[in-house]
Amino acid sequence: LEHGFKDESPVKDDVESGKTVVTNDQYDELLRDGIDNILSHLDIPAVVRIRALMNWVGFWLVILQHSRASAKLGTSPDHIICDCGASNAQLRRASQRCLRNMQTTILEAVDHVLNGASLSKQQRNKIRSFFWATAATIGLLNAWRGRRHFTLGLETLEMNVLAAMSSGSEMSFERFTTEWLFKKCGIVVGQEAAEQAGLLMDFDASIFEENEDQLAIQMEAAGLLSVYSDATRMVGIGRT
Repeated sequence: LEHGFKDESPVKDDVESGKTVVTNDQYDELLRDGIDNILSHLDIPAVVRIRALMNWVGFWLVILQHSRASAKLGTSPDHIICDCGASNAQLRRASQRCLRNMQTTILEAVDHVLNGASLSKQQRNKIRSFFWATAATIGLLNAWRGRRHFTLGLETLEMNVLAAMSSGSEMSFERFTTEWLFKKCGIVVGQEAAEQAGLLMDFDASIFEENEDQLAIQMEAAGLLSVYSDATRMVGIGRT
């Protein structure tokens, strides 16, 4: 408030006026819900909320870019297969392949919209790199270079917990992985999500069970999950 810039009186936006269209679909609602929940956490430092907001917008743009591209092609968006560190080679390869397929879909959608026109190689690379570089920045990819695959870094996990529930609330780990990560964000981690995504035809269910357990270990270590004596696992901010 002290150092930011603001207009003395409201100024009309002449740049995007008449060009911006609000779709008001599930993805627009996802952005709104996430921002609303993040901003409700007044009990945590402002810097944490600001970081979560920045990461949330980047995370949402990754989901949106692929989803909008799929819609242009008339296909359903792929699910993001996340390798949470269970050290399974089959899962790692599937996640790598998922990344490549999503980038291909984005470029195919660009060609479809251009309707015969062409982009330079540099322009195409910028469009493709926006997707993977944004994912890498927020910790949704394992690395910037080399063989990249989808994962869930600490900041991405913290941001998702803040975006998934309002201040003072919590949800079971199973609901978090299935209802939030999978149904809302399209991310596959555990067995139930893999089954609903139709992946168990090609993968053994134990692969995703181990993957989900590894995620739980990471979240507990980060204070995002509590495990009680009856084996109940609850997700929330400030868990011990």
